[in-house]
Amino acid sequence: MLNQYTDKNLKILYSCSNGVAQIDNYKLYVKMPGKVTITAYHQGNNNYEPVKISKELTVVKGNQEIVWNDPLSFFWGDHDILLPETTNQGLVIEYQSANNEIVEVVGNLMKFKSIGTTQITAKQPGNSYYNSATTVIRTVTINKGKQIITLEELPDGTYGQMDHIQLYATTNSSSKIIFESSDQSIAQIDVDKIVVVGAGSCEIYAYAMEDEYYEASNIVKQTFVVKKADQTISCTPIEEKVYGDEPFVLNAQSSSGLPVTYVLSTST
Repeated sequence: MLNQYTDKNLKILYSCSNGVAQIDNYKLYVKMPGKVTITAYHQGNNNYEPVKISKELTVVKGNQEIVWNDPLSFFWGDHDILLPETTNQGLVIEYQSANNEIVEVVGNLMKFKSIGTTQITAKQPGNSYYNSATTVIRTVTINKGKQIITLEELPDGTYGQMDHIQLYATTNSSSKIIFESSDQSIAQIDVDKIVVVGAGSCEIYAYAMEDEYYEASNIVKQTFVVKKADQTISCTPIEEKVYGDEPFVLNAQSSSGLPVTYVLSTST
């Protein structure tokens, strides 16, 4: 607030030599950097002579700052990152990547292109009102992504009624999924199918190997159960025999094709 009265209690008038500053209602408003002459005067009256005083005011450019506090370590598969668009004074920040094959910056959008480390430079050259901001250089690292794999639950079955079981697994990458069996005598793996070999219980494992963009996945598993199959025995009737008859062949067969064992019981 500027003084409104002289030492004789007379009203002071003010003027500015240019548009660097403006006075309104005894308040001085800075409009732009530069030099301006402020004049305070009173034209006098019947008792006092006119009075005038001038002062030169220098207005320097303001400072600005690039505030960039985002995390600098990311994983492949993360979304593109929006960087700060302006400085603390509202001027647009210019970004440049040292290696566009790893990270590319379009406007203020940071895009991940491959795994690696590079530097991002942020600049703001200033304008008629603000000095250039201090350049900020930050190191950005793109790490290999984390693979997440899921394996669908496996159906139980009965030996002889199921030969091949399709395996269904998904991952958040394009890596090939590998399947393994904990017991080859029960289940064997043919690419992405289970080949049933015998009855019993085993674990089926699924995982994805490390590749250019992703680390090796965790190993997931499902329990696979193959129940024993039922079987029947068929036998031709045995005719009544007389003591002293020749030995004869018993003709019994199992539905499974397994050898039939005979047990003799006697009665009198």
